[in-house]
Amino acid sequence: MKRSRLVLLIIVAVASLSHRSDGQQPRSVSEQLRLAAVMPGGAMLYIQARDLSGLMKTWLASPVRSRFYKSASFTAFSRSRIYLKLQARRKDFETALGFGVDESRLAELAGGASSVAMYDIGKLELVFVTEIPRERAIATALFKNAPKFQERSADGLSYYVRDITTDGGRLNQEFCFAYTEGKLIVTTAEGLMIRALKNAKEAATDSLISAVTADAEAAGIGFATHDVTMWLDQSKLNKNRYFTANWIHGNAAKGRDPLANIEGGILDLQITKEGILERRWFKLSSLSIAPIKTLAGEQLVGLSRFAPADAQLLEAKAPGEALGPAVSRTLFGELANLQPGTPQIPDHTSSSSNDEESEGGKHTSRYSSLDARFDKDVDDEQTQTAESAAEKPGKQLEKNLA
Repeated sequence: MKRSRLVLLIIVAVASLSHRSDGQQPRSVSEQLRLAAVMPGGAMLYIQARDLSGLMKTWLASPVRSRFYKSASFTAFSRSRIYLKLQARRKDFETALGFGVDESRLAELAGGASSVAMYDIGKLELVFVTEIPRERAIATALFKNAPKFQERSADGLSYYVRDITTDGGRLNQEFCFAYTEGKLIVTTAEGLMIRALKNAKEAATDSLISAVTADAEAAGIGFATHDVTMWLDQSKLNKNRYFTANWIHGNAAKGRDPLANIEGGILDLQITKEGILERRWFKLSSLSIAPIKTLAGEQLVGLSRFAPADAQLLEAKAPGEALGPAVSRTLFGELANLQPGTPQIPDHTSSSSNDEESEGGKHTSRYSSLDARFDKDVDDEQTQTAESAAEKPGKQLEKNLA
């Protein structure tokens, strides 16, 4: 088996580089990611929130929310094909279920620790799990509308299901919900509900927990989950046409997909009063063209001393990267074009050919005289050599800086 490695790639919006402890005993990685044990295996994306109810209350009351929906960015997104498709799908669900499916509904369903796993983007096959008291779960719109659903059971556990036709009548799927072991479970496929209930009832092998914890443990001793944590199977996402066609990374690729050499990763957000601390760990394929070197913790702390105290962004790059061109552009900007001008030889020839004459008898053929323009246009060897010589000082400067 070809070996992969997990690399700490970048730390963004650093609020503090010192370790802080709240006096509590550190939890094991499997305990921090415990909701992944309920999720069936095979997901391409897993997201968990430590307190989804608190996050939703903060978001709904935040002035940032109203500004976001009025922004040019959201306006452009709302005109996109993927957005219109999602809105049509949501309308089909709301018509079949008899109640709205929006941010307010998510806030109603949200408990403390919560998670969602995506299995099929095109069909929107997903599993949502939230830890919530039974009395709160029973008071939600789901259980109030339970008489409209069919009640079924799996391994002695009851769940509710309703068939839904969507995507213009081309897709038939189910909407299911259940409550067990202190958790409210919602799925958009009956098969996923049956598997999730089995995982919640017993420590089943058909679980996502092993894949998620393996990547988390490979991240190193400093790994810990905070407010929001996302695990992804990037190799699956790279093969998914919905992801490759609609995700923003496709706009940045120049000849080669920048995500092609990433097998997976974990992203973690820690929200503080000072700002947001984001950590990313990526598992690189053994086929990566250029291996990424890592920075030791003391190196990062040392480099941070050069940054102003009020800096909101610190990005540190490991040795081995081509920083010469970047330093050259920073210090001197784009170097002037040192190539000598191409001499233009005036045209004093004459011709009786009608197809080379324009009004007034002036010749318009570009190559009526074989001057230096002809050499340049056909990539004459001497012209190429001259251009290379003109570029040499800039290249030499970058080499010296490196």
